[in-house]
Amino acid sequence: MLISEHKQFIFIHIEKTGGTSVRTVLREHALARPPSRWFSLLRQVGLPRDYRHYRFPTHCGLALVQSRLPRQDYQRFFKFAFVRNPWDRLVSEYNAALHKQRRRRHRHIAALGEFSDYVRYEIRRGKLHQAPRVLDRAGQPGLDFVGRYENLSADFAFVCDHLGLDNPLPVTNRFPHRPYQDYYDARTRDLVARHWQRDIELFGYSFS
Repeated sequence: MLISEHKQFIFIHIEKTGGTSVRTVLREHALARPPSRWFSLLRQVGLPRDYRHYRFPTHCGLALVQSRLPRQDYQRFFKFAFVRNPWDRLVSEYNAALHKQRRRRHRHIAALGEFSDYVRYEIRRGKLHQAPRVLDRAGQPGLDFVGRYENLSADFAFVCDHLGLDNPLPVTNRFPHRPYQDYYDARTRDLVARHWQRDIELFGYSFS
């Protein structure tokens, strides 16, 4: 998550939607993230902290940001995020975990065996939903713009034009894999359709 007072934007970073590339471009315009020790000290001694000194989680949702900002500041910022087809996103998460061998998550995912086992694992974990991240405190969609990973370059160009920026979008954290449809059988396709139904309906995705 990034906040910029200079460019007046809030970027909600949803994992595996091109957000790392977006952060690379926008980070220089954003507020610095306070050191974790400093943030912990402020919290322990009970000193007041405004949003400029709040250590937002990298992948936090809009509702948390709204709860920390004064209403007038929250309303004036241009709020945006990028989303991705849930079937494709699961394949991307799976391949990223398998390729990043130095991470603890790699060993766990590799031990699962088949992709179908990974799908069931993520359903049990329940952490890859996108819709809750773009909803405000009232449970309503609260972003000014929702871009799509499938149209990342053009949608990010729209964001840059709106913010008065002229920055190319780098390509980061991409791991080659087969078309996502090849990973699914009828059973796992339906499992994703049921468990990520809200994402699919809110953002208008389908298995195609």
